[in-house]
Amino acid sequence: MGVFLVSSGISYDSDPSVDELTGTGDLVWLDLNTDNPGGLSADTYTWSGTKTIGTITDARSGTGYDIATNSGQSVQGSSGTVTISGDPPEWTIELSLDMSDGKSVIGSYTGVVDTTF
Repeated sequence: MGVFLVSSGISYDSDPSVDELTGTGDLVWLDLNTDNPGGLSADTYTWSGTKTIGTITDARSGTGYDIATNSGQSVQGSSGTVTISGDPPEWTIELSLDMSDGKSVIGSYTGVVDTTF
């Protein structure tokens, strides 16, 4: 399941004719492999090269990222963990990722997570 955490400059347009992210800002994208085909599952996800339940197989962070032109700074993840807890629709997502540029992305989000797209 792809999870996007985005800054206020990026929004999701749920109109069926659009159904996409728009805008410019900062983001973290996570490829989490859950046991729930329709959404998130509370778990601690660890980096792996194999797609199995409870793993992260890809991640990216972007700064000043323009969704329309796919431009801005983007860095690939290389290792780390993500912990998800809570009850739908409100979740806590805590992440600690090492990135390919040698830097780390560490943060958390608590709130409603839209799993419609």
